[in-house]
Amino acid sequence: GLITAIILQIFYNYIIAKIDGIVNDMEDSSISLIDMLTAQSK
Repeated sequence: GLITAIILQIFYNYIIAKIDGIVNDMEDSSISLIDMLTAQSK
């Protein structure tokens, strides 16, 4: 039981790190998009 919990915790941490990276990329892209849109409106 303990070994299974450790393995699942490792996979959980890996998946959370991947999702966090994707969210950061999305935030960067949205900031770039907003910057482009505000630059065009000026």
